[in-house]
Parts: sequence; C-alpha cells; structure tokens
Amino acid sequence: MIGTLVNTAAVLGGGVIGLLLKKRMPERVTTIYFQAIGLFTLAIGVDMAVEMEK
Repeated sequence: MIGTLVNTAAVLGGGVIGLLLKKRMPERVTTIYFQAIGLFTLAIGVDMAVEMEK
C-alpha cells in the first residue's frame, strides 16, 4: 500500500516539475526529449519482441 502511495506522489510530483520546466525549455530541447523517449520506447519494444521469439 505504501509503495502505491509513494509511486503516485512521485508521478504527480514529476508531472508538476515537468510542467514548470517545460515553460522554460526551448522548443528544440522539448522536441529532442520526446524523440529520445520515442527511440527508447521503440528499443524496449523490439527487445521484448525478440525475447518473445526465444
């Protein structure tokens, strides 16, 4: 139960920090950040697909 509360607080806190910092970050940095997250997610998906094949 405590883990769920800590996780919820961390997600909410991270969201608030992200909203505050996004206003100060240039659009270029935001674009690169989201592209990096997309590549990371794609890599995880490919890795999981390869693991399913084995």
